[in-house]
Amino acid sequence: MKFLITIILLTGALFLPASKGVRDNAITMITAIASGVERLVMRGDYAEIRLVDGDEFDEVIREPGRVVIVVVQKEISSSSRRKTLDLDHAMKELPGKVLIAKVMAERNTALLTRLKIAQVPAIRVYRNGVLLEKFNTDVDKDRFIEFIEARLADGPEKVATSDSAPDIRPMSDDWLPPGVEEKK
Repeated sequence: MKFLITIILLTGALFLPASKGVRDNAITMITAIASGVERLVMRGDYAEIRLVDGDEFDEVIREPGRVVIVVVQKEISSSSRRKTLDLDHAMKELPGKVLIAKVMAERNTALLTRLKIAQVPAIRVYRNGVLLEKFNTDVDKDRFIEFIEARLADGPEKVATSDSAPDIRPMSDDWLPPGVEEKK
């Protein structure tokens, strides 16, 4: 289905009377549209990708029961997208319990300052509003996907939230590690 839509749209784009740069941008946009149409028609249980601004950021990272991957990148520069391209393709195959929130750096400078992000692209992973991990774009794709899958397997009850009460109980009698003796 995606292939057929892409071929039809690309054929139309090739006949546009424009410069090579305009045609290349049109082809990139058409490919993205074809991917979007495919997701609407044949959605499946894949991660949702959402463009997020600073106004809705706090609400998005608190979505219950979901692991939220925030990808901060430059909007205009293709170099920031090129760095995350393999990772983007791998993230798109994650299950529906994952939300990929794309934040464009140029539009959200106040948010970048608040999150203390100095270099883009940057990746942050949240669950229930709690920052789980920060990644740079040089992260190994397989290691990143393993981390996300482990967080999905944890379940929401295993992730501590900032407003949860500390666990204060009496310690058991055998609390010392093996090989360590209590001083008397």
